[in-house]
Amino acid sequence: MSFPENSRVFIGVDFGTTHTGAAFIRPGEVLKVISSWPTLKGNHLDTRVPSRMAYAAENPHSLRDVCGFQITPNMTTISWIKLALDPSMLNRIRDGLSGHDNWADSVGIYRQPEGRDHVRIITDILTYICKRVNKALQLYNLECYPKTVAFTHPATWSAEAIAATRQAAADAGFGNEQEDDIVMISEPQAALSAILIDPGCAQCFLQPDDGVIVCDLGGGTADIASYSIYQKKGQPPIQLTAHTEPLAGSTAIDRGFYKLASENLIQEFDNLGLEERAPGGSLMTDFESVKCEFKGAMDGESRQLAYSRNGRHSQVKLSQHDIHRLFYPIITNICHCLSTQISEANRIAQAPIITKISLTGGFANSSFLVAAIRRRFENTHLRVYRPDRPHDLVAKGAAILAKDSFSREKISFRHYGVGLELPTAVGDLMEMSNDRNGVAGDGATREDIYWFLAKGEHYQVDSTKTPWLGFQLHQDLPCAVVHVYDSEVDDKPRTVTEKGVRRIGQVIFDFTPILESGWQSIGQELRIQVTITLGQSKIDFEGWYGPLPVGSAHVEMFPPQRVSADSGM
Repeated sequence: MSFPENSRVFIGVDFGTTHTGAAFIRPGEVLKVISSWPTLKGNHLDTRVPSRMAYAAENPHSLRDVCGFQITPNMTTISWIKLALDPSMLNRIRDGLSGHDNWADSVGIYRQPEGRDHVRIITDILTYICKRVNKALQLYNLECYPKTVAFTHPATWSAEAIAATRQAAADAGFGNEQEDDIVMISEPQAALSAILIDPGCAQCFLQPDDGVIVCDLGGGTADIASYSIYQKKGQPPIQLTAHTEPLAGSTAIDRGFYKLASENLIQEFDNLGLEERAPGGSLMTDFESVKCEFKGAMDGESRQLAYSRNGRHSQVKLSQHDIHRLFYPIITNICHCLSTQISEANRIAQAPIITKISLTGGFANSSFLVAAIRRRFENTHLRVYRPDRPHDLVAKGAAILAKDSFSREKISFRHYGVGLELPTAVGDLMEMSNDRNGVAGDGATREDIYWFLAKGEHYQVDSTKTPWLGFQLHQDLPCAVVHVYDSEVDDKPRTVTEKGVRRIGQVIFDFTPILESGWQSIGQELRIQVTITLGQSKIDFEGWYGPLPVGSAHVEMFPPQRVSADSGM
């Protein structure tokens, strides 16, 4: 069945380290945020659901695997599993949690029960999210409509981590119908899209050639990116820098509270049951309220936190000074990261381009945090903004970008091309760029790149290019690897070693079926036709020798940015 564009559903999923949110755009109507999530006995009214999983095999009192608000405080759980997809982030988190950490143990960070790998656990969590999204669509009779789903990821995520997240989303049930599509976007990019389109965010007054820092403050990390706005008509904001700071989210305050309680406030705190010290337990529920309500007053008033031990109810006092000490190192770290990103963005732009900071994410609901950041930059030309409902902004922006991505005519903001890995006969490789349509020539080397899509080129979604590639059959290795590259520099680089070239994927061609068919033998040269399909947010590759398929793959198409790697803070 074919559906017109206005009958398509656009979904945004903010899959966060500690919480997940989702939003969708109904055909011809305004954006809606999913505002209730299943519990064991009903629904919990909230736009954010914990990104946590508990398996029945580890919880004998549970009859089934549960997720989100279905988890009770006494369960053994798995948390923060998303960040395990990126090895560099995984190592940075583990370094920060070195040694015995009762908070990490209570939360269940990075646990892998029964040998489950990270992607499988994430798939289980996203299956829960997918079922809830589908139920929301059923209320409007939209479940059978084609869907474009935008998933968010940290600004510094590796291509491998993005691909793994996309695969987990597909395995969970997202984008599985023939006309469905999944796009991947960064969290700050999604937040910025919501800011630019939402009238409630008009206070930011973003103008052409403005520079803005988007600081997405979640539960686990601070995801920071800087952007140049509207340099050219029709061009999206250009990312200048990006940085993800681990252990700089709101749960860093929880971790500090665990340490304070263990050392000073509660005797034998480490021996309290999970029903007290795990998320959702009575003690941590009280502390969460104190943390959210704290505005920085130092009037000497203390707050009472309730907990139980062996059935006996107790209370502990937490002073305003204690709360301030828990916030201080996190705020200091966030302000340092912001200052570094501002300096780096201005250096790249060769001008003091950054004039605004927008704070988004759940942690941005803290009035004390926002006030502290404003005080840090009050004597500068920078203005600090917090949009309404900052915790929903990334999910809303993801849905907006899902809709934007469905435009059938696109502009490529990068060059895309291929290069060959030996063993190959590269003399038969066709040149695929717009300005040349001949054969590469016998002087081509394995370092040469052949560009099939140019920066600034207009193209139609699902259009194809069909170059021929030449290979030679080898007995010891009857296959070949084609690497896929992109570049943002204006002039197309010639070789893979030049500055600005990035490898974003590969296609493996297996020639075994050709040998088994008897059509070719060892030592002969092959001409493989490659079908390159330009999609909404990815490029599909298929290799054919006559009717025989010899390989396929897809790679992500990334948004424009000038610095794609972490700034190294």
